[in-house]
Parts: sequence; structure tokens; C-alpha cells
Amino acid sequence: MGGGNLVVNDADAQCAGSVKLKTQYGAQLNLPYSVERYSYAVVKSQHSKRNPRDGAMLWSILKTAKASCGSAMLASPGTIGKRVAEIFGPANDPVLQPAEWK
Repeated sequence: MGGGNLVVNDADAQCAGSVKLKTQYGAQLNLPYSVERYSYAVVKSQHSKRNPRDGAMLWSILKTAKASCGSAMLASPGTIGKRVAEIFGPANDPVLQPAEWK
């Protein structure tokens, strides 16, 4: 997304580029471009094909935040990781428990 400003929390979306106004198809959206919104979309999904191992992927997580969005800083690797961990909770997947995964 060109010109997008990823923020950590929905309430941080206070600047240009931090709110998605339209979908890729041109439909009105007007929702925050935030780690919180994308993470909760996965966690709270009611889709019939939802998998308990579903997760979220954010592109360019290594891009450091050097600017602010209103009174909040833009998302950075540390703030993204912390917020995703708060929303998803610790991993508790039996597949990851065998010795070869530890």
C-alpha cells in the first residue's frame, strides 16, 4: 500500500495514510490501518474455514518508525510484536511441543 502509515492501535490512526478509506475494489471502508484491527480480524474471525492456527502477517515489520501519527508513533518491530503478543497470546500449539521444535 503506497503512502500507508501503519499504527499500533486503532485510536492511533490520526494522520493521513493511517485510515483505509476504500478497499482494493473501491468500496467505502474508512477503517484504521492498524496492527490491532488486522490482528483482531484473525482472532475474532467466524469464518467457516477458520483454523485455530491462523495468524497474521505484516509486511515490512523491519521498517523502523521515525515519524509520528498525531500524538502516537508509527508502528515499529518492537511495538508490533508486543501488540500482536497481547492480542494472540502465547503460542500453545501441540505441533510445536516436540523436542525438534524447542
